[in-house]
Amino acid sequence: MKNPIKITKFDFFNKIPKKGSKIQKYKWIKNELIENANKYSKNRSSIKHSTFFEQKYIFFQISNNLTNKQLQQFEKFILKIERENTRELFSKQIKDFDPKQNSSQLGLLLIKKDNNNRLKFEVEKKSNENIVTISIWIF
Repeated sequence: MKNPIKITKFDFFNKIPKKGSKIQKYKWIKNELIENANKYSKNRSSIKHSTFFEQKYIFFQISNNLTNKQLQQFEKFILKIERENTRELFSKQIKDFDPKQNSSQLGLLLIKKDNNNRLKFEVEKKSNENIVTISIWIF
């Protein structure tokens, strides 16, 4: 079965949308989060996302399943970006970047670092599933 989600790859070093356009920010963030969900999801058919447009903000939410190991790594990274200076952490991640690894974690960090967004991360554990939901308000 083919994946029903169309993924657009971004080279985030060269194609970051210019600041100021809420729609440009939304498109870039949406594609980055869908790409991550597709890359890391235990079951691609379980990826769900929704968008709400309001006058002052855009709300986007995406959920997917992670393995226990992926969840531990994700939670560790989220704690790191919540506690540390995101600009310094971003510089360190770029310095330590290994193209052979499948996970740079730069996309989520860039979303947090460069935009005036509000992020929320939720984890729901159901029997043998770990459902991670990322909610973002783009102002």
